[in-house]
This record gives sequence, C-alpha cells and structure tokens, in this order.
Amino acid sequence: MEPIVIDPQSSSLVSIKKKKKNDPLEKRQSLKMNPINIDKNNIKKIENEAIHFYWKNLSYKTAKNKILVNNLSGHLQSGYLTAILGPSGSGKTTLFECLAKRRIKGMTGQTWVSSSISDFKEVRIIYNPQKDFLFSVLSIRENLNYACQLQRYCGRNIDILNDNTINDDGDVKLLDASKYDCHKVEEIIDQLGLTQCADVRVSNCSGGQKKRLSIALELIFSPNVLLLDEPTTGLDSVSSLQLVQLLKTMVKNNPIIICATIHQPSAKLFSYFDDLYVISTFGTCIYRGPGNQVLDHFQSFGLNCPVFHNISDFVLEIASGLYGDEIIYKLTDAEASQELIDQNKYQVNVNVDRALSKEMAFDQIQSSWALFKRSSLISYREPFNYALRSFGLLMLMAVRLVLKNRQSTLIDNECFNSTRFAKKFIEMGSNPENYKITAFLSRDIILLITSVMFTVIISLVPSLMLFPLELSVFIKEHSNKWYTRWSYYVSKSFSDIPPTLIFPLIYAVFTWFLVESPPGIWRFFIYISLIISTSLLAHSFAMVISIHFINNTIAALICGAMLFVPFFIFSGFVIPVNKLPYYVRPFTYLSVYKLSIEAVLIIFYGFGRCNPDHTGLSLSDFTKYFGDSIMNITTCMEQLTSLPPVQYIIDGFNNEIKTINQSIILSRFDLDNIDLFINFGFIISYIIILRVFAYVILMSKSIAK
Repeated sequence: MEPIVIDPQSSSLVSIKKKKKNDPLEKRQSLKMNPINIDKNNIKKIENEAIHFYWKNLSYKTAKNKILVNNLSGHLQSGYLTAILGPSGSGKTTLFECLAKRRIKGMTGQTWVSSSISDFKEVRIIYNPQKDFLFSVLSIRENLNYACQLQRYCGRNIDILNDNTINDDGDVKLLDASKYDCHKVEEIIDQLGLTQCADVRVSNCSGGQKKRLSIALELIFSPNVLLLDEPTTGLDSVSSLQLVQLLKTMVKNNPIIICATIHQPSAKLFSYFDDLYVISTFGTCIYRGPGNQVLDHFQSFGLNCPVFHNISDFVLEIASGLYGDEIIYKLTDAEASQELIDQNKYQVNVNVDRALSKEMAFDQIQSSWALFKRSSLISYREPFNYALRSFGLLMLMAVRLVLKNRQSTLIDNECFNSTRFAKKFIEMGSNPENYKITAFLSRDIILLITSVMFTVIISLVPSLMLFPLELSVFIKEHSNKWYTRWSYYVSKSFSDIPPTLIFPLIYAVFTWFLVESPPGIWRFFIYISLIISTSLLAHSFAMVISIHFINNTIAALICGAMLFVPFFIFSGFVIPVNKLPYYVRPFTYLSVYKLSIEAVLIIFYGFGRCNPDHTGLSLSDFTKYFGDSIMNITTCMEQLTSLPPVQYIIDGFNNEIKTINQSIILSRFDLDNIDLFINFGFIISYIIILRVFAYVILMSKSIAK
C-alpha cells in the first residue's frame, strides 16, 4: 500500500499521495460522469469533525427600506450537499452575501457555526459569485500555483517541515513549501478533472472548466463553508452534471459544507442534492429539509405534483406564486413555526460575526511579493499593456523622424541674440512679441510639448482599460481573505512601474537628441526625472478613476478622456496663463500639462542657456546681411523724411530687448527658473495625494456593503 501524505489542516480538501513513476500526470483522464465515489475511511472522520452552519431570523433591507430577505432561518451541515431554489429576484444571492458577511448594513439576525471539534475556533466562509472573476492571461496551473503561494501567508499557515513527508522507495523526506504547493496543485487539478487543460490559458477554456477552476482556487484555502451562486449557469447539461457530481464527491469525502443556488435544475441534477432550501418570491422560506421529502411536504398542503413533471419546476412554480399568494403565506408560517435542529449537542459554537471580523495574521511582505510576481506576469502577457504602447511609440517616432529634416523658417534657438536675429528683425518689425509667437511655434517647442502629452496619454489610457478588470478579481479574493488591501495595493503599484515608465523614457531620450539640446548633463537627468514624475502622476490619475469605476471600463475611459480638456485648456498652450482672469489662474496648477510643459521649457531654455549680445545691433550687422548699399539707403531716408535716424531705432530695440527675459520662450510663458522647483513640488505632491486617495477608494470598494 502506498504511503499517503495528508494535508495537516483538519479542514483541508486535499490528500496528496505519491504518484507512481509509470503514471505521469499528462496521462491521467479528466473528470467523467461516474457514480459518486465515497471513501468509507472518511465517513467516520466527517462524523467526528461535523460542522453545522446556522442562521436565525435573518432579514435584509436596502437603503430605501425594500425587503430582499425576509426573516429567514435555516442550517447547513457538512456531509450534505444543499441546494437553494427560488425564482429570480427572490433573494438567493442576497442571502449568500449576508451569510458570507458581504452585506452588513441593513442586515439583522444571527449566524453561527457549531462543531464537534473541541478546539474549533476558526470559521472560513467562502462565497463564489455567479460570474467567474479570473485572470484570463494565466493558465489554470499558474492560477492555482499563485493561490497556493498566497495561502501560505494568509494566516492559515501549515507546518510543512514537520507534518508533510513523502516515502520515496522507503526513504522518508521532508517536503518544503514549494514542493508541497506543487503536490497540492497537481492533486486538485486531478480531482477536479482539469488535467487536460492545466496548461491552457483561462481565456481559451470552456465555461465548465472556468467554473471548476474558480472552485479549485477556493479549495486551496481550505474553507469550512463554500457558498456557490448558480455554479451551473451558462453550462450545458453534461458540464452541469459533471460539476454537481464533483461537489457531491467533495462533500461526502471531506468535512466541508457546500451549498449552491441552482436555476431550473434537471431531474437528474436535482437528485444529487441531499437537502433543499426554497425561497419564495417574497423572500421568505417555504421549505427546508431533505430534497426527497419536498413533494410529501407540499402534498400535505394540497399541492400535488403532476405526473412526469420535473420536481424542481413544480417547486419553482409554487415559490413564484403560480398557485396563489395565500399558499406561500401558509408555507411560510409552517416553516417559521419549526425550531432549528438542537445545536447544543455540539461542543463548540462560534459566532460568525466575531469570527469573520477578526484580522488574520497575514505576512504582508511575502504576500506582496507573491502578488507582485503574479501582477508582473499578467502585465507582461496583457497585449494592450505593451503592444498598444509600442505601436504608439513607433508611430510617433516615425513622424518625428520625417519632420526632423524638414526645412524650418521659424526660430529654433529661442534666444534674444542680436546677431542671429538681425535679418528676422527686418522681416518681422521691431516688436519683440513677434519673436515670442514665432519661437513658440518652432519645431523644437512642438517636439517638447508632444513629449509631455505622449507621456500622459501612454501612462493614462492603457491603465484605464486594464485596471478595472483586475479590480473585480481583487474584490473577490480580498473578500475571501486571500490577502490584505495593502499587500495588493503595494504589489500593483510596483508591478505597473515598468510598462508605465519604459515607453515615455524611450521617447524622452529620443526627443532629447532630436531637438537642439542645451549643454549640461544635469539638464538631461532632470528632464528624465520630470518625465518619470509626469508618468507616475498620470498613472495615479488612472488608478483613482479605475478604482472608482470598477467593472465599468467604458465609464473610466470617458472620464479619463474628459480630463484632457481642462488639462489642455489650462496648460498655457492655447491661452497664456497670464492672459487668463485672475480668479481662473489658480486652477491652472491642477493641470498636469501646465506643470510638466513649463518645467520642460525651463530645463531646456532656462538657467543661463541664452546669453544675448548686450552690445545690440549695429549698422555693420545690417551691412553684413544686406550689403553696403544699405548705408546709402539709410542716408537718403534720413535726408528726405522726418523719420529718426536708423541708429536711434536700433538703439531703442536693443534697450527693449535688455528689459525682458533673455529667453523668448520663457518670456512668452512668463516663467522664471524658480518655477521649475515649484512645478516639481506640485507634481510630487499630487502623486502622493492621488496614491493615498486611490487607496482610500480601494478600501471603500472592498468593505462590505
């Protein structure tokens, strides 16, 4: 007889045994519709470790005083597969959410667990919603492996080195944590019939395989109570029967409570359930007890099931009120008069409210590391995360390379240099504002501004598309006590750094060498630091929006797109800030475009880059550009007209140049060098504020309703 390695947790659902070398995993067959196999050796164990879950006078009202669950009482017990039947809108899902403490406000009543185990203290109630929230880019085995890693750090740690051994050719070995995880994963894959698709990505799995994976993930954490909301919805009859058969096998071989809501089960499917709990359309209980006695119970009230009629359909017809509301009231009163099974015969009673409210002893660092590895792998495999950003980067770089060699008639130096501007002075007149407008439209300025805009867009939009989908998985896993909010938030923040920063940094370096970069290596590093800060700020905005609009990617994208409008208007690119009304100017500091664009311009054109020739223009400069004939022309103009001498005009223009900022760009935006540090301070402050705000929203979303 082969040695068997038993999970040391009393409530574990996994028995790991040594596999024969000639029995490789890939040759194992998937789950088939065979008769229920009950291990007789486990019957006594289940009886000795019996668990009963009670609820009494349980009601739930919404904020508008609408009653969804109306004074329900009942109980579930290990070793029995229980079905909850009821018409749509009767409160089946609400009952499960109340039992799992997903809904607290508006709920009244008592819930507790009784057990024959003398040292029974911990209650672990797992609620699996109707929709499967899974990571589609991971395979089934990868999902289970990461769940096993998280299980070790979630407060239900097991003493692997002391309790887990395996006999290999007569030698006893100790199993370390990673090897034990592998054994546990392989056994669950085998038990749930997922062998053939273990290495297939979830996105390519069938509905039945996804549902079994969803259940398998929860079994990793060894729950006492497993509540499944319509697990057969969306499955064909064969897949539904396979799944219910699997649940029946599990509940008969392990000390666990399994209860499922079922929507219109077939007669064969209905026969697999031991107990039945029926909820009427008014949210009241009209039957609780063995499933094979429901017809006798209804018959005592004059309700006879037609011949060849599906029992479950007959029950739903009664619960829906097709036989009249009066019969529902009678059945409700009859159930309300019955007392719950005497729970005093069990040794230990545990209040569910107090048990579930206890904070589990999580290993924050280890669980954060496991979540970081999982999030990084998901981020790497997600096509939108890198492919979309890569495409946008390549397209923008290609456009810039095409425009790089284009002859520009504009000013590229953006400095008041009298010799350089001598010819432009004649062409544009003696108004320095003309230089500001021309320099503002130069090629280099457009490149710098688009680098900031690209950084914001490429950091904001992909996160808005992907983050809401992942948050749905977080809500489910956190509610089932897989890890803490802080572990998830830290891991997610760090795992998003590579895709958020890589592409803006590539474009920033590309832009630096494409434009007429100023001398000084310090400018390059400050520019890179600014791009990193801008990218993190845009990602912080995305986190706040995504967490707020959880499960609604379209709303998140619309809100993110709407942010670009005020950002762009208040950037100073359309209307200079000094031209705006005084009461509007403070709001411009909320624009990430304004803060980043101004900082970039100061880095490139501030801190003494422009050193104008304070000697100003002279007639010799005009002679250099226009020839000696210019001297004769100016002499004739002075003699034949009343205009002041040309030298006076030149001197007046030189004096005006000396009274304004030496950089045309900084003058146009009304910027000083000190503004760089001010804008940097705003950006860093906003990053911190938004990150904290995002965590607060995450806490509010994950708190029970």
